[in-house]
Amino acid sequence: MQADEVNILSGHGINNINKVYWNLTTADLYEHAILNHEGKIAHRGPLVCTTGKHTGRSPNDKFIVQEPAAENVSWG
Repeated sequence: MQADEVNILSGHGINNINKVYWNLTTADLYEHAILNHEGKIAHRGPLVCTTGKHTGRSPNDKFIVQEPAAENVSWG
């Protein structure tokens, strides 16, 4: 990873990076999340991940967005 990339990530609080994956395909994202125990595949296929304990919001909050601009987006 190049120094400028490390600086950008560091500016967002992402430090001590060994490997970074950019723009994964949907299949690769699922694979990494499942293999690293970071998510589960729910009924009918969506990837579900917990937010962790320090998100600044209620851990039981759920957000479902439905709007015309997103109706034809391939979410994977």
